[in-house]
Amino acid sequence: MDNFEYISSRLQCADAEKENAFATVMRLCTYAAKAHAEGPLSLEPLLPAEPDPFLQDGLRRVVDAENPETLREALQIHILAANASGNRFLEMMVIADGVYQLQKGMHPHALLSRLGEWFGDTYRERFITALAQLDAEEKQRALQARAKREAEATQIARAQLAAQDEVLVQQDASTAPTSSPAAATTASLAPPVKAPAAVPTATDAPVPQATAAKPHAAVSSVMEFHQLGSCRITAIERLLKDVDDRTLAAALKGVDKPLFSLFWSAMPKDRCEKLLEDMSSALNIRTKDVEEAQTIILNTAKALEQKQELTLDFPDGELLAPHWEVIL
Repeated sequence: MDNFEYISSRLQCADAEKENAFATVMRLCTYAAKAHAEGPLSLEPLLPAEPDPFLQDGLRRVVDAENPETLREALQIHILAANASGNRFLEMMVIADGVYQLQKGMHPHALLSRLGEWFGDTYRERFITALAQLDAEEKQRALQARAKREAEATQIARAQLAAQDEVLVQQDASTAPTSSPAAATTASLAPPVKAPAAVPTATDAPVPQATAAKPHAAVSSVMEFHQLGSCRITAIERLLKDVDDRTLAAALKGVDKPLFSLFWSAMPKDRCEKLLEDMSSALNIRTKDVEEAQTIILNTAKALEQKQELTLDFPDGELLAPHWEVIL
């Protein structure tokens, strides 16, 4: 809606009447933070409790992965049909603008700053306070996420050590000599003999650790691929241009719903339908095939980042906002 004369004529209202719109912005940014951290599908359980039907409808369209431009047009038509003015018109405008930017992948901090411009100078200090609170909450979530990753890494390391110990115990049991009571008596009476220096042979070589490390390698691959959940939807859209449908279908067989929703939102409707067909036909796909497909997509993303065609938003190689559980 680019008719500024129409907007300014409808937008006029006293500062005291903007309170409802301010509260709506705070709720909208809470939804945006949750969608950014856990994916758009995480909003679905919250929709029935949202008191504003216009905001509820907009968030429903986000959950349904509606194209951002289609969503924007639908919300604008709704505003025109409502023929609202004053504080309700302000509410509807910030909802339409906020939901549109949320669907495009705008960071919650940037979204809150943008929506604050609708309220003028009198609300500036309140939005500065709200931005500081949002930053504090994000830092707290980051600390919790780091603690969770460290706990998962410790759990994986313990599982590896346990697997290695089991392999060594089985090896010792299979190579231990058997002896009879008579042989044991004879051996105890015989004088001690110094054993010659052992000569290493092929059978004495340590058991390769690849078998024990394989579960960890698989989990690491899954963890790295899920880092794409930290990317903006525009980056995913660019990435998918260089990924074929079959590779994408195999890779998404091994992801959670929030990450799947991010990829789904970045694709046109016809490709979404084709993706569902490819995934439904790949019933007997192997874990190895899923990992290989995810590796191909990750390598493509990194190559595009080197060409400066997209930004991955991987901070220090770690997940920016984890929203998945490692399956051990």
